Amino acid sequence: MASGVTVPVAESVTCPNNVIMISPASTSPLITVLPADQGKDFLFRTCPSDALQGVVAGQLAARYNRTAAVLYVNNPYGQGLAEEFKKSFEKMKGRVVAMVPHDEKAAESYTAELRKALAQNPDRLCAFSYPEHAKVYLKEAIEFFKFRKFLFCDGTKSIDIVKALGPRNVEGQRGTAPGAAKGEPYFMFANDYKDEFGQLPPLPFITNAYDGVAVVGLAAYAAKTKGLPLTSANIRDYLRIVANPPGEVIYPGEFGKAFELLKAGTPINYEGAAGSVDFDKNGDVVTPIEIWKYKKGEIVTVSIEFLR
Repeated sequence: MASGVTVPVAESVTCPNNVIMISPASTSPLITVLPADQGKDFLFRTCPSDALQGVVAGQLAARYNRTAAVLYVNNPYGQGLAEEFKKSFEKMKGRVVAMVPHDEKAAESYTAELRKALAQNPDRLCAFSYPEHAKVYLKEAIEFFKFRKFLFCDGTKSIDIVKALGPRNVEGQRGTAPGAAKGEPYFMFANDYKDEFGQLPPLPFITNAYDGVAVVGLAAYAAKTKGLPLTSANIRDYLRIVANPPGEVIYPGEFGKAFELLKAGTPINYEGAAGSVDFDKNGDVVTPIEIWKYKKGEIVTVSIEFLR
């Protein structure tokens, strides 16, 4: 679920042993070019790389700010997002005045890091961490440094932030996150989920996780119809066949239909709840990026951005 976990597990366990892994939430750009997987093709993800989120975040910040500082968790996720944001923001003529990492283990205070990040009085502070870090340092930024202009990401898209800072202190402030396209497949998934379990939780990557399970199951079934043993290599070889065009489109929940088509030898193309699951040669997908904001103590979508 996190780049800081996916990368070492892929390097030391799954890739060396030719075991397929699909992450629904690990967005570090490093995963695209992970040396342990180059030429082996056992590492996939159903969420976009932060090479995409960073571009949109940089563009978003540049609409309203000339300078920015970045406070980020020092792991593959935070590093990758911070670097991609910097490139994008500076391409849009903005200037990043500080890039300040903090430890992955949550601390009781971040005043030293904040002092570095805010030394040049940036227009915006990017909070590229997780809730357990950000709820501490954002509260300190407000109380000790009188600073209230933040940019959030998927890691800091959390009601825990609202509870820690208070709704008034985050009202209207925006962030980015991998987003669902919210076309017909998304609504099919969301409606079925609500019918079964009640309200869809306001958490990221639920749709991406569903799509990961779906394509593994479809690829396994496709291999089975060809009389192949269900090895990682065989399932991997059918991932792109069941998830990429061409083929008859399959939406979330239409697995009975998909099985019948596969048994008949008819190609399928799974269109996921989070968007198209069209894997490229690196096992990456290009999915939408959501711009969201805090509004009256809730998290609401502002827009869905597509990069191609």
